[in-house]
Amino acid sequence: MRRRAILATLAAGPLGVGRVARAQSVGAPLPVVAVLSPISPVEFAANLTAFRRGLRDAGLVEGDSVRLELRFSGGVPERLPVMAAELVALRPNAIVAGSTAGAQAAARATRQIPIVFIGVTDDPVALGLVASLAQPGGNVTGFTLADDLGLIGKRLELLREMLPRAGRVVALANPNDTTDASLRQHLPAAARSVGLSVELLEVRARGELAGAVAAARQRGDAMFVSLSPLFNVNRVEVAALAAQQRLPAIYGFREFVEAGGLMAYGPSLAGLYQTATGYVARILKGESPAVLPVQQPTSFSFVLNLNAARKIDLVIPEALLNRADEVIE
Repeated sequence: MRRRAILATLAAGPLGVGRVARAQSVGAPLPVVAVLSPISPVEFAANLTAFRRGLRDAGLVEGDSVRLELRFSGGVPERLPVMAAELVALRPNAIVAGSTAGAQAAARATRQIPIVFIGVTDDPVALGLVASLAQPGGNVTGFTLADDLGLIGKRLELLREMLPRAGRVVALANPNDTTDASLRQHLPAAARSVGLSVELLEVRARGELAGAVAAARQRGDAMFVSLSPLFNVNRVEVAALAAQQRLPAIYGFREFVEAGGLMAYGPSLAGLYQTATGYVARILKGESPAVLPVQQPTSFSFVLNLNAARKIDLVIPEALLNRADEVIE
């Protein structure tokens, strides 16, 4: 593996907080932080490791000064409302909710328990999650991927540079997931801006993946995979199907490239979860999410997988190779 740079950690304000347990009377229950993940435990493992690391850095050690309650929807957004209600019934001190659908489910389930969202892909003000980015005003704040709308064009541009003769890109999106709502609106214009045409293929469940990737091979020169947790939770299969179809593809998270995908451009999900612990620690100390500004990622990484390129006999242009922040051999 060759690394040119490491993703910068987003600043989330002061983290200095002593161990909560030390301030509690002996025998008092530990504060509870609930985590609502849109993917599965296996795919969430790196994010959870980063989250626990961030908690430790803030003086919060699981089982000692804080207790975690975890729920995983396995890439099925329809499960999130039920899981959010289960977590709210536990009366946690804070809820960390991943994805747009997860944040919406948590926000509908409670207006009292503080919520810190991770990875909302649309404007949280337009979604009704917060009153404003600077002053959320309610029980919800967090870390958005709203800038991802601007990154759609960047990912398509990278596909164009990888495949100068490409004319048509097929995008996979989940119509049942609000994570992909804005993609449908912005993708056509973004494709035109880099001289590509685009077709959107709807994928609602894992069983539809093989047919969708095969159709993408027939209809396009390359594939664009959305940020829906459906694809993230099945990233190994998605990458393998793309290789079988000899189809170049780009993704939004480096985890797809680690799973065998060709290339990705976007922020670090694990980094976002680690940074979010800063807000969790401040909330446990008594700060209100109403005054904690919503933050956006400021660091993005371009990752390439040379082995994936070899499998489809793709020669990566030297200029593109030199621009990569990380190259997996």
